Amino acid sequence: LHAGIAGGADVILIPEIPYDIKKVYEAIDKRTKNNKGFTIVAVAEGAISKEVAELPKKKRKEAIANSPYPSVAYEMADKLKEFTTQDIRIAIPGHTQRGGSP
Repeated sequence: LHAGIAGGADVILIPEIPYDIKKVYEAIDKRTKNNKGFTIVAVAEGAISKEVAELPKKKRKEAIANSPYPSVAYEMADKLKEFTTQDIRIAIPGHTQRGGSP
């Protein structure tokens, strides 16, 4: 949360609060309508959607384990590509912090 705030993120998704993808879309749409040229979405590892959070614990773990995405950020990027024509870019800070490319 603090990193997202410090980085100037417009939308911050954290594991403690399951996200609603429709609200993420609305936030991006609102910024686009206000002529903002970009939206920064910070996605914490472990962030989950409301749909996944509502699953029973065992099914939730299975859904997360069987995800075709290497990270929640990639899943979010795919979902956002369906909604917007803006460029979607993913930055995984851990790779940069360790000094190598992803």
